[in-house]
Amino acid sequence: MPAPYAAALFDLDGTPIDSYAAIHDALNLTLRHFALEPIALHRVRRIVGDGLESLMEKTVGKERQEEGVAIFRKRYAVTGPRMTELLPGADELTAELERRDVVMGVVSNKPSYFSVEILEALGILDRFVIVTLFMAVSAVVFAALFSDDSVRRLKILRAAYILAALIAATA
Repeated sequence: MPAPYAAALFDLDGTPIDSYAAIHDALNLTLRHFALEPIALHRVRRIVGDGLESLMEKTVGKERQEEGVAIFRKRYAVTGPRMTELLPGADELTAELERRDVVMGVVSNKPSYFSVEILEALGILDRFVIVTLFMAVSAVVFAALFSDDSVRRLKILRAAYILAALIAATA
């Protein structure tokens, strides 16, 4: 049975993958570098999601943010692909969408090269036609967030999703 849609765009973290263990590992290594207390995994789950720079500002402070990002990325480059797992059902779902000729893409706050390495290590990279940094699509979304006109905001958000689907379908 063909899918009722031509494209699907996934947010990488928390949709097809669980990378909390790798983030937890890299973050705690970074915290130890600055002689700060490690953070429990359940707390890490609550403070991630706004990008690495924001995570570093929250955990090591604005003044050490840049150095923290560099330390985190160096560690994550090693542990990210190794410590990340597919969420239950993600393999089956993406295989079924591929079987139905649904064009799939992935967006993430992670740099694209990290996302590519992780998907490759998990054996599903070839199912996606585009793997891109979230900012490539989200500029339109940010315009919507700062609009005072709610109708305009909804139109912009719809345009962002259409844009993302078109990127995935034409890549």
